[in-house]
Amino acid sequence: MEESLKRKLEDAGDVVTDTELVKKQATVNKEPSCQSNVGQVRIAVLLGYSGTKYHGIQLNNPHATIERVVLDVFQALGLIRDTDADHISLSRAARTDKGVHALGNVVSFLVSNFTFTGKELATRLNEKLPEDIRVWDVLKVPMSFNPRLCCDSRLYEYYLPSFALIPPRTTCQLGKKMQPNLARKNLPDEEANFVRDIQQEVNTFWESIDTESIRLKDEFEKDPESFQNPYTKYFPDKPIPPHIKLPATVKLKKALKCVERHSYMKYRVSSTRLAFFQKACEEYIGNHNFHNFTVNQDAASRSSWRYIHSIQLGKPFVYKEWEWVPVFLHGQSFMLHQIRKMLAHAIMVVRTAAPISCVTKAFTETPLNISRSPGHVLLLRNPVFSNIPQDWKDKGYEDIHFDEHANAMEKLADTQVFPQMFEIEQKEQMFYNFLSYANAHAGTQFDYLYEES
Repeated sequence: MEESLKRKLEDAGDVVTDTELVKKQATVNKEPSCQSNVGQVRIAVLLGYSGTKYHGIQLNNPHATIERVVLDVFQALGLIRDTDADHISLSRAARTDKGVHALGNVVSFLVSNFTFTGKELATRLNEKLPEDIRVWDVLKVPMSFNPRLCCDSRLYEYYLPSFALIPPRTTCQLGKKMQPNLARKNLPDEEANFVRDIQQEVNTFWESIDTESIRLKDEFEKDPESFQNPYTKYFPDKPIPPHIKLPATVKLKKALKCVERHSYMKYRVSSTRLAFFQKACEEYIGNHNFHNFTVNQDAASRSSWRYIHSIQLGKPFVYKEWEWVPVFLHGQSFMLHQIRKMLAHAIMVVRTAAPISCVTKAFTETPLNISRSPGHVLLLRNPVFSNIPQDWKDKGYEDIHFDEHANAMEKLADTQVFPQMFEIEQKEQMFYNFLSYANAHAGTQFDYLYEES
């Protein structure tokens, strides 16, 4: 039991000494009976949210966070006296960062005057909460319950615009450096097909953009004053005050910028590209040292080791003319930025036709400066609690699961999470900026993609 708990604590991100282990084990196994908890009960709040407007889930004054909004409503209902995290013994199953969403998460803390049923309280909470935060249920749990430690694993989803897998131009810094990858010989059939797929697209995709740009320039030269940007129906111009007259060349510059963006919008990823991306992602499955996939993490620390159960690509789908590729991840636990760095790393391997061994190179003790992909398309599906102790059930405590809330969770996804997720990308072009940085980077950050494996 002690060794199992120690592994669980370290999997959750804590490196513990034997003395600390004794204290933690007492917390997990023993329900405290201190005087300060008289009249209080511990609850588990099952909730979902769109993280677009919030600085993550965790209390972080003075910023607006999910916990801040939820606790303020509990205080308004008279269920807690204050919202200090230590006073109410606040904890959560998974910490989501700024802009990250969750269809299911669990927050636990102490309350007073708990006279409602869970469903009744959920209804009252939802009446006061904003539409982008929904409570699915409120369960009474043992005083020793800590959702982070009792959670066995977490299910995440990441929604990747398929244009993120387009190879860079051969004339940009990244495109120049990737040429040795394209020249590799004597490859296995599957990898050879993938490299040919990249080679073909390097030529056809960017040549089509250049051809269209030349056409627009020729059209502009014929009659600059009457020239109209043909892409405004897809990417409307911001309103300009009537007293301001812009030079005709401004219209051409805007149109030329839209050519590449429109090509990204109409892009549809090949099955060959997806198959190799799946293969790259599968390299993460199992127990590995992920010190390169977070920040300020020592490669020698036991907490750097994480277990990934599975990573599976979903079927690409089109939303408002843009194609998206869902990625489903199941892991025991994840460190700060780990998922975003894992996917950024796999994306760069695919875009540059790098050897698949470049993925596992990041598991060695050699430090690599891996970028992190945008976070606004990351979604916590739900934490998994499959090993709740039998004695808790014997005392009448309910299992923690999200199955019965599936329909409500999908409604939140369809009405709040996905619209905000996809519209932010179209408005702020976060993936475009992420790729532009990588393409133009003149330093050595991405050199590990071109070294001999």
